Amino acid sequence: MKTVLLMRHAEAAEAERGQSDIDRPLTAAGVAMAWQTGLLLQQLGVMPQRIVASSALRTTQTAVLVRESVVGHSPPDFSAADPVVDIQRRFGSGIPVQLQRGLYGAAADVFADAARYEASPDEDRILVVGHNPGMAMLMCCWSCSAFSVPPATLAVFQFSVDDWLEAGRSGCRGELRLLIRNGQIDRSHGTLTAGE
Repeated sequence: MKTVLLMRHAEAAEAERGQSDIDRPLTAAGVAMAWQTGLLLQQLGVMPQRIVASSALRTTQTAVLVRESVVGHSPPDFSAADPVVDIQRRFGSGIPVQLQRGLYGAAADVFADAARYEASPDEDRILVVGHNPGMAMLMCCWSCSAFSVPPATLAVFQFSVDDWLEAGRSGCRGELRLLIRNGQIDRSHGTLTAGE
């Protein structure tokens, strides 16, 4: 059994004058929402073994917040003069995090390939953090349903396969086990229960 967690980055600030889109940080609300999502995963016992994220600042910050809350660390301080330095420092031990520029603005199939090709064969759970519209398209494709994907939405899919390369290959074979939106479990989607 392989489990893929797909997450859209949390709420990002509008670009300031002269700031590129890739450098937009999370808002205070976005920071809180990403942290809350990680806490929910921790409470449910859904711990990713690896995180792959777009190298954009907002996805990187989202990945760090989820990672730190899942493992029980304190929230990172993104107010440092260079927030990327703090992020890199915090990627020391624990759940490995890979930042990939190719995931910035990626299509659904690129996010799916990141899950398939970046996980180690001995790992069973990977979290991919990315952007809409690609992330929303992949969530909807794998669930065979249509739903809104606001910032910080996280969907957990299970695939009855032993090899990562087979996960999600044949269209809608994944089972949507959990959907978190707006910091809350969406009970109208998914079947995961605590301790499962």
